[in-house]
Amino acid sequence: MLRELSIKNFALIEELHISLDKGLNILTGETGAGKSIIIGAIGLILGERASSEVIRKGSDLCEVRGLFDIKEKVRLKKMLAEKGLLSSGEEEFILKRELSRQGRGRCFLDGQIITLGMLEEIGNYLVDVHGQHEHQALLKGGVARDLLDEFGMLMKIRKKTEQTYHKFREKSRELEELRASEKEREQQIDLYQFQIEEINQANLSTEEEEVLEKEYKILSNAEKLDQLSQELYHHLYEGAGSITEKMALVEKGLERIIAIDHTLKDELKELGEIKYRIDETAIAIRDYRKKIEFTPQRLEEILERKELISKLKRKYGNTIKEILNYRKETQAKLDKLVNSARSMEEITVEAERLQEELVREASKLSGERKIAGAKLKKKVEQELKELGMGKAIFDVEITQGEIKSSGMDEIKFLVAPNVGEDLKSINQIASGGEISRIMLALKTILAEVDEIPTLIFDEIDVAIGGRIAQVVGRKMRALFPHHQVICVTHLPQIAVFASNHYHVGKMISGGRTKTMVSLLDKKGKESEIARMLGGERLTDITLKHAREMIREGRS
Repeated sequence: MLRELSIKNFALIEELHISLDKGLNILTGETGAGKSIIIGAIGLILGERASSEVIRKGSDLCEVRGLFDIKEKVRLKKMLAEKGLLSSGEEEFILKRELSRQGRGRCFLDGQIITLGMLEEIGNYLVDVHGQHEHQALLKGGVARDLLDEFGMLMKIRKKTEQTYHKFREKSRELEELRASEKEREQQIDLYQFQIEEINQANLSTEEEEVLEKEYKILSNAEKLDQLSQELYHHLYEGAGSITEKMALVEKGLERIIAIDHTLKDELKELGEIKYRIDETAIAIRDYRKKIEFTPQRLEEILERKELISKLKRKYGNTIKEILNYRKETQAKLDKLVNSARSMEEITVEAERLQEELVREASKLSGERKIAGAKLKKKVEQELKELGMGKAIFDVEITQGEIKSSGMDEIKFLVAPNVGEDLKSINQIASGGEISRIMLALKTILAEVDEIPTLIFDEIDVAIGGRIAQVVGRKMRALFPHHQVICVTHLPQIAVFASNHYHVGKMISGGRTKTMVSLLDKKGKESEIARMLGGERLTDITLKHAREMIREGRS
């Protein structure tokens, strides 16, 4: 719902802030004070088209901001989260629209710039405006179809139709792929077979590169390894002054000391162990050197193998694992193509079966919609009669066409407000008051299935009065368990039903007219109703009458 509205430099409004609440929010005030201007400002943040002419004289920029509570708007939050515009845990956001004197405009969602089209799409989830303004979500896209299906409790049948439709489309796509030209299919088979054979002949293993690299490193450094191991063996064992020779001298020296003093007896033992280990190391180095072989032929084989693997990487993947995965995927594609003749026949049969099932389900759904449409027609015409439009004809136009996921029907709500007039789409009706009452009738019937949280009625009181106005007020009050309702009215019979009553006034300051809005308390509401009944001069009689009407409005 719309919780707060801020307006700057829009038409007569220099700066205005309104806090709104649940229930029936009524705006009243003298003619020309700016009540409908406020509704027009709301239309701006719902994506309505506008020109720079709406900017207040003397200003270069107008701005409208709306704070919306979206706690229960699961579909809207999901849509915005998928587009990266809102985290799924958010329970409110701010929509803002700016218009400049130069004709440029910007739209924002919580400070993020969005397109005007996106603003309008978001607005369709939030508010329906009925009257002289354009933002009527009920008249857009497939909303009429959705509401009729909800009203007729047809969503289960429609869901089944939708599932069958998607299955049929999937089979149709498979069939189209398989019906590619035979020559193209054979070329693809030849390519897949060549690629698989090329990979198979390489006889790859995932550990092979590591093993080859290790062997290549040894073979390419064989001469260096031979030289290093020879030098090490010489230093340890063979050469004059080798470590082994010097260790023998140290050992003899320790033996001579121990012959006199046993203190270094343990050290002599440790030296013997060290000498033994050095001997073992020398033998290991000698044996290692004997095994070193420089085989140019094997080195060439390794280089050729590495080049083959690099070539396959360039064609099929960055690693051997990716190459083997590519072979697996290609084998699956090859199998599918080889078996395509059999698959095509099976899929054709399945697609034909699904098409027949889809036609049956869509036809059944269409028939149920006609029944629901007749029931809705009867209910709406009864509501219109109560709203002072007893001669109006309402109809649900169901036109069959190409089957889609929602069935085969295009649905429109049509109305002929007066005797002798042709049925027209609701948005083609000239009178804003008639549009508002027609939409009120629809909203009254569809209240529990219509997900749009905020309803705005402007001009709903045109050409009505007395008893009909009272009926209109009661019906709007009945809507607010399911919707937030905002209504502009000149009639006290409607205003008395307000949960929250706002007075819209104007004052002249500095030679300029300004619009002001105030939330009325109990006494303020009584005075405003009395003014609406008897003019600016309040009397005890009009005040008493106002209190009686307000009391009746609460009953």
